[in-house]
Amino acid sequence: MTDADTNTKNPTPWYGRFGFVVSAALIALLVVGGGYLLIVRPAGAPGASPSAATPSAASSSPSASPTGEGCPPPATEELRAGMTLQTAPKDTKWTPLRYSSIASIDGQGPARTETSGYRRCYAHTLNGAALAAANYSAQIVDPDLWEDALRLGAVQEPGMEEQITKMRNEGVNRAGDKFTVVGLTQVTATSADSVTVGLVLVVGDGTVGADLALQWDGQDWRTQPRVDFQKNIDDYMTWGS
Repeated sequence: MTDADTNTKNPTPWYGRFGFVVSAALIALLVVGGGYLLIVRPAGAPGASPSAATPSAASSSPSASPTGEGCPPPATEELRAGMTLQTAPKDTKWTPLRYSSIASIDGQGPARTETSGYRRCYAHTLNGAALAAANYSAQIVDPDLWEDALRLGAVQEPGMEEQITKMRNEGVNRAGDKFTVVGLTQVTATSADSVTVGLVLVVGDGTVGADLALQWDGQDWRTQPRVDFQKNIDDYMTWGS
């Protein structure tokens, strides 16, 4: 893929596969159900371990079924198209995961933790949408949480079960790449129940931007299965662990 390809704004279907150069290791980003990405090093790439291409028994078997219980009544604000955050959410606490961090704000979420450890349930606010986007990105690259992320945090689409089976077989982020949210380019409402969140992410020694479209499902934010990548990020609000 050329630089021109990576700078386009055309939405990419979640089942598409891309080679996206963000470090000397040429980390590949695999877009999956729900519109976000799993880190998978190509076979033979620097830093890839032999196990990265060889599924284990643990990765090929289903994870524990998520409960999917309803969220507690969320804090809400009336969103209108064009509303946007002028500064990054304040009072954010970052809790480390193995390869990323979970963001939380009192009263904004996440309000529920599944038995697997997957966090969800956010406020119907711009801050809540920002938290949902950041935490979806953190959990989709975790080998223990990615399946719950797809089932509970993504808009469900045809073909997702096939993709989940494929990812069980291939494994998720076995090389242990760090994935860090460092900022926001935007948090903008596009309707009363939809928000676009632009994340700035550090993967390896590279920085990439990704715009996530979130949709309110009546109880929580879910990520739409499309993502726009931006390779050149010039201006953003600092936010992250």
